[in-house]
Amino acid sequence: TFILDEPFRDVRPDLQYKVSELVKRISEKLGIQIIMVSHAEEINIAADKTFVTEKIKGVTKMEEMV
Repeated sequence: TFILDEPFRDVRPDLQYKVSELVKRISEKLGIQIIMVSHAEEINIAADKTFVTEKIKGVTKMEEMV
């Protein structure tokens, strides 16, 4: 498992989708799980699952986007 924190923050917005597709292909080819933390919604398209987290009154809430 690889955990990437804001991996595309320096990638131009119009290229973020292509880079996320590349990461997905690498994950599939190597048979590994990649978890990415990001504020960029463009990379969500290539994700198998997407979760949104928010902190409410000191408690973190996590919800899967469908």
